[in-house]
Amino acid sequence: MRSSQDFNYNGALYIQKPDHSGKFKSFTQYIETVEKLGKIKTETIEGFKEIFLIEEVPLEESEFSQIPSEKIELEHWRRIFEIVIQTISDGTQKSKTVYKNKLLEELKKNRKKGEFPSHYSNKILRDALDIMIDIDFIRILKQPSGQIEIVDGYEKNLETFIQEAFKKTK
Repeated sequence: MRSSQDFNYNGALYIQKPDHSGKFKSFTQYIETVEKLGKIKTETIEGFKEIFLIEEVPLEESEFSQIPSEKIELEHWRRIFEIVIQTISDGTQKSKTVYKNKLLEELKKNRKKGEFPSHYSNKILRDALDIMIDIDFIRILKQPSGQIEIVDGYEKNLETFIQEAFKKTK
């Protein structure tokens, strides 16, 4: 939920127990209960306790994972650019902008489909988006929106952008 830009975190006063017998005294109590039910798992990584879905691999998904970044192969850069272009250019949206988390979610979905190596952690995919910002392929619009758009005229320089991103990968 944290990464959902549409979720409104304000105004929730309590979380009701599943059996409607009352409310949880704390968020920690709620998390412990949900973990016992087998819906989530928690793990402490680099001193931070994080919550994961059962099917997630904590070291790959963690915000704090120390898995060293790997050089993204040129063919994978091409696919990353395709996914970003497709996500931002999706005809179902009125504007041609998306939140960075939406782009990351799309990259993660494609990793799960096997389009990228499974060891491309969330950090590696997030770093790829940051590199795309650094090379001015995509840009973050002014606050408060924080949405991302592709620069105008990218089509004629797409191969150059891909090569620049490839060179910047650690």
